[in-house]
Amino acid sequence: MLYKTIHWSLLFVCVTISSVFSHEEYFYKIITPGNRVLDVDIITLPNMRTKRFAEPLQQKNTSIQAPTDNVNGLKPSTPEPMDLDFPSITNKTLLEHNITISKNDSHVYYNSTTINNKSVFDKYWVELTNHPNANIHKSLSDSHRAAATLSLKFQFPFYGHILNSTTIATGGFLYLGDYIYSWLATSQYVAPLMANFDLSTTNETNIYYMDNGTAFTVTWHNVVLQDKPDVGGFTFQTTLYSNGNIVFVYKHLPIKIQDIIPFNHPVKIGLSDAYTIENTEYFMRRKTIYEYHRIAFPMNEITNGTVILLTPLPTCLEKKNCTSCMKKDIDFECYWCDNRCSSGVDRHYQEWHKKGCRKLKLNDKDICSTEVTPYTIGTPEPLDLDFPSTITNQTLLDHNITNSKNDSHIYYNSTIINNKSIFDKYWVDLINHPKANIHEMLSDSHRRAATISLKFQFPFYGLLINSTTITTGGFLYLGDYIHSWLAATQYVAPLMANFDLSTSNVSNIYYMENDTALTVTWQDVILQDKPDVGKFTFQTTIHSNGNIIFAYKNLPINLKEINATNHPVKIGLSDAYVIDKVLFFVRRKTIYEYHRISFHEDEVTNGTVIILIALPTCMERKNCTSCMKKDINYDCYWCDNRCSSGVDRNRQEWLKKDCEKLKLYNNKDICIADKPIPTFNNSSGTESVKSESHTDSSHSNTSLFFITLCFSLIIMSTVWVLYAYLNPHTQSGQILIRYRPTQWGWNKGEARYTAATIHM
Repeated sequence: MLYKTIHWSLLFVCVTISSVFSHEEYFYKIITPGNRVLDVDIITLPNMRTKRFAEPLQQKNTSIQAPTDNVNGLKPSTPEPMDLDFPSITNKTLLEHNITISKNDSHVYYNSTTINNKSVFDKYWVELTNHPNANIHKSLSDSHRAAATLSLKFQFPFYGHILNSTTIATGGFLYLGDYIYSWLATSQYVAPLMANFDLSTTNETNIYYMDNGTAFTVTWHNVVLQDKPDVGGFTFQTTLYSNGNIVFVYKHLPIKIQDIIPFNHPVKIGLSDAYTIENTEYFMRRKTIYEYHRIAFPMNEITNGTVILLTPLPTCLEKKNCTSCMKKDIDFECYWCDNRCSSGVDRHYQEWHKKGCRKLKLNDKDICSTEVTPYTIGTPEPLDLDFPSTITNQTLLDHNITNSKNDSHIYYNSTIINNKSIFDKYWVDLINHPKANIHEMLSDSHRRAATISLKFQFPFYGLLINSTTITTGGFLYLGDYIHSWLAATQYVAPLMANFDLSTSNVSNIYYMENDTALTVTWQDVILQDKPDVGKFTFQTTIHSNGNIIFAYKNLPINLKEINATNHPVKIGLSDAYVIDKVLFFVRRKTIYEYHRISFHEDEVTNGTVIILIALPTCMERKNCTSCMKKDINYDCYWCDNRCSSGVDRNRQEWLKKDCEKLKLYNNKDICIADKPIPTFNNSSGTESVKSESHTDSSHSNTSLFFITLCFSLIIMSTVWVLYAYLNPHTQSGQILIRYRPTQWGWNKGEARYTAATIHM
């Protein structure tokens, strides 16, 4: 405990020193009234787009309709500005217009053309400085690292999403995200030239904008770099069109863009989009933004007079019905789910996974032929409770079963059977059952767990359980307290191992419950350490009478070959009790395992069934007379209106009530009404305590020093964490986000689980 405290305190000191010497971060203040600035985490993903074709993308020749001229009184000083009528630019188009300096690119979501030609520049540059319908944004024109949101007069399609507003930033870009936060320059932008522009240093810098109902133009006029104010002013603009086209135009660039220093602010030219994942961490809701696509233009290609034309390509989101969605006519794999067409990687990513749409990629042949939900998932008469309470050799002979093994484990009798008819009797086919469910979150996770309530009370080691926690690691956790080390004890484990369901689309966890039984199937799950060995399929059923079934359908390797380095490998049951302790004024719970049943891995193969039959326990006795009968394999005692052997989940209460001392006395008359629990002379105990106190006094000074040191370090760490959490834009705040407590810990090889449902 002390070692850990010193370790993290040293980390705190290092972090504090690093934050003192850190440079200023590039965050933006939001000056639009009513906008709430959110605290978010930002993660850039590798390119997540899905292409249907392996060959290079071809240039699209989609015709774009031009609007009527002079919409909303648009009579600018430059001829025909904001022209929507530019085609998908091909080499032939460029030759017809005598344009030789150009570059064409396809970026999956957009086709782009970079042109250096005066006539093209004159065609697309919109002179807003003397336009009657243009506006100056006065707040931004006198600010540094500020942003303001404006509503658009049209709907702008961006990466297939329809947007109704945009946020103009002083840093030479538009932010098009759904959430306003301080790190606007990170993702979800349209950036003609993102850099550290400071408009507060001179009166000659301005941001102009104009919206005519079909196009929105923003000009950064004569803006100056904060790091290099002497190089001169930059003038450039971008135009967003109602059909999704985007134009970047550069009028005056006093220096090469590659010479701009990106130390205090990123320097970017291009587009970016991202999706947001909302999660709860330490009872606080947080949003994490994942960038899934970015277009970046080389800076050495941009000079005075350059024009960049970006034409959007078709996306799944534009398809409005299932039939058109499933056509293989664009460069994305589209799927119809939840009344929406998507490739699965867009701004609706979290909703897509929440609805289970990811699994549709496995079988999309008939998705449009029926209105049933994707996962109506059975076998006739499942979860059969009708097996004999005791399985004897005679029982096995009656059913022509010869390959079996019986064991008694005090709390349970077990029978291991390798017989096809027995397997067919107890295996519950949940894949095709109309009442079965897929747990979507667990089916796409590794080392995660989720708690579900039971429709019946399940007696486990004599204690009645009302809920169970399903884990990705091939076991059920039945403890009272949810913690990270679920694999340690209090489990029902048909096959506990390091299964990772996030690596395969075919891995699933199915579960089904009726009023007398719960069945959970781990279907086609894969080992993280040995993904190539194949898929495991097995299940467990827990019954309302306490009986438990393990059934194994497909085991691709001998279970002895499963690596137990990073995760325990177990087959069996376990239970434990919890002792509450107070250490250094901090309450801690210690879990003591008091019983375990373990089956040998070499006894389990394809088609094996393990039947565990619950034996009587003391806790089932509800009065003193029945409790004191010697008719089971335990010494039961009646204390505090409860029958117990003293070793069960109520162990601490048993000790607290001095029930353990009943074992020292003849229990013949213990059931006589109103007889008090015997009292004991504690003089010897008092002497023992005194001697311990005398021994402890010799070390009191040392203990006091270490306690004071620990408290000082804890207070310092708490102050820093509070400062970092309230100031996420600082270096301390970013380090706390990057190394947040969920990622702390030593790599000991234990199986640490993230609980999706907490019942503390």
